[in-house]
Amino acid sequence: MSGLRDPKPPRTPIDAAFLLSVNHSGDSDSTGSLCGNLLGAHHGDVRLPHHWLIQTEGRATITTLADDFAAEVHPGEGRNWIY
Repeated sequence: MSGLRDPKPPRTPIDAAFLLSVNHSGDSDSTGSLCGNLLGAHHGDVRLPHHWLIQTEGRATITTLADDFAAEVHPGEGRNWIY
C-alpha cells in the first residue's frame, strides 16, 4: 500500500465548510450563498481559493465595495472606537 495517495488534494476548513453547505438535499443554493458570504466577510478574499475567486461574477465590483466598507469601518490600525 505504500505509494498510494488520495487523488484529491486535502481540503481546507474553508473548502469543507462551503462544500458541506452546497452538497445536501435541502435548499443548497441559499445555504451556499449564505456560507460564501460569511466566509468572505470573515476571511476576505485572501484565504479563499483562487480558483473560486476567478469564477465569481462581478468580483471587481464586490472587491471595490468591500474595500470601501472596510475603509469606513476600520479607517486606521489602533483607532479607538467612538460610541
